Amino acid sequence: MSDPIPRFSPALIQRFPEPFDDPDWLFEIKYDGFRALAYVRAGTVELVSRTGHVYRQFAPLCRSVAQDLAGTDVVLDGEIACLDETGRTQFDLLMHRRGIPCFVAFDVLWHAGMDVRAVPLWKRKQILRVLVPKRSGALLYADGVARCGTALYLYRDRVQIVAGRFSATLDRQTVPGAPSRLPEHRAAYLAAISGKRGKRYLKRQHLFECGEAAVRFLTELVHRSPRAWVTDVDQLHELLQGVGPEAMERAFRAALDVGHVSVELVIRLLGRSGPQLVLPQVLA
Repeated sequence: MSDPIPRFSPALIQRFPEPFDDPDWLFEIKYDGFRALAYVRAGTVELVSRTGHVYRQFAPLCRSVAQDLAGTDVVLDGEIACLDETGRTQFDLLMHRRGIPCFVAFDVLWHAGMDVRAVPLWKRKQILRVLVPKRSGALLYADGVARCGTALYLYRDRVQIVAGRFSATLDRQTVPGAPSRLPEHRAAYLAAISGKRGKRYLKRQHLFECGEAAVRFLTELVHRSPRAWVTDVDQLHELLQGVGPEAMERAFRAALDVGHVSVELVIRLLGRSGPQLVLPQVLA
């Protein structure tokens, strides 16, 4: 009997101040979904979150991936996502279980009984390309482009980022010359978006821009409270307008350090009035 597959921790997000080109880097499109490691062994698949949570709600996806990788023991790093008819990820379809999820694999960590993380990334991508079937609807291969991370096309109302045969389009600033972190600029952005859902996802993006700790905090918040996160985002965005991104980043980081991911703790860390709660000893 083969040795058990070890448990891995996915690499965390690293932020850079601006796009760049580098011959030692591979650039890929960011899929908006749930980060997960796929443990494939003996015809079964287990999808595990960044924090070690096993996704039980994606059993049909696990069965489909197991069929695609039958006879293979492997650990893949990727994203659980829902794609629309154009191939773009739609996070609300995933959150509200209104779409058919797939697993987008962008790296392989374990293969043929070995830890392959020390193998150069371009070689791991070659292994991954062979493993992922080309005609699968459940398991997809995340392609990338070498060297170039700054292929940008600027239009009057949008910015298009091109990486190989993939592209992503983002709205441009609605207030010329205003930094995106200013409260008045965020307010102008919100005013330009119609519909509660669109405004809420823009608020979430504003919070993400606070920094790496914000991304980690919000990701964990969604995983722990998949039905309540919309209200939490509204509260956090209101705090952001009052204290600014630097203070929010510090509060998110402090909450993560003590393992207490909640809006109530962020409110107290910021010195704002809110409901009383019992804090861990390190903050009490």
